[in-house]
Amino acid sequence: MDLEFNLETAFCRYESEHALMNEALYMLVNSGWKHGDAFSFIFDAHITDKTTAKDICEQMEYRKLIVGYHSLSVRTTHNYVGTYSHLDNWDTIGLYKQIGAKALNEDESAAFDATVEYEYYAHVMPLKGETLPTVDVLKAALKAQYTKDGCHHDYDCCGCVSTRVGSIEDIGGGTVYKLVVSATPNY
Repeated sequence: MDLEFNLETAFCRYESEHALMNEALYMLVNSGWKHGDAFSFIFDAHITDKTTAKDICEQMEYRKLIVGYHSLSVRTTHNYVGTYSHLDNWDTIGLYKQIGAKALNEDESAAFDATVEYEYYAHVMPLKGETLPTVDVLKAALKAQYTKDGCHHDYDCCGCVSTRVGSIEDIGGGTVYKLVVSATPNY
């Protein structure tokens, strides 16, 4: 008896989710989404008993907005050296996307072991429903993102590149930053 009830409940829930997803698909396509894109995004939607088609559309619009963005985190513990910093605790404070880059000293980059400087531009945005932290916290998170210390090799001259952030400048009201990063191979 319980098995029949559970199957019936599951089938009813499936039918209601299916109808909800169709309604959301219709709304997204009518708002300009391509059918295939809307269809694939909908299957990733978070659906509960109280979810409406409008909720699904809002989830999809946010996901469309953050395509190409990555988590931006600050390190909260410092138990490990740079090579193993991923083992420390990190708090996600927002999202970032690299929106431009160029080599600053391309002529010097021809040398086998030359340090090359790059200028990167990054856009940051808050997590959904949150605000961005202070500029100093964002700069610290970007510095951590663009710094790579050492490698895991047991031998020297492996060629792995270490990067260091020389400067970070807020050029867009707290949402766009210019970073100067030097990259040096281990030779």
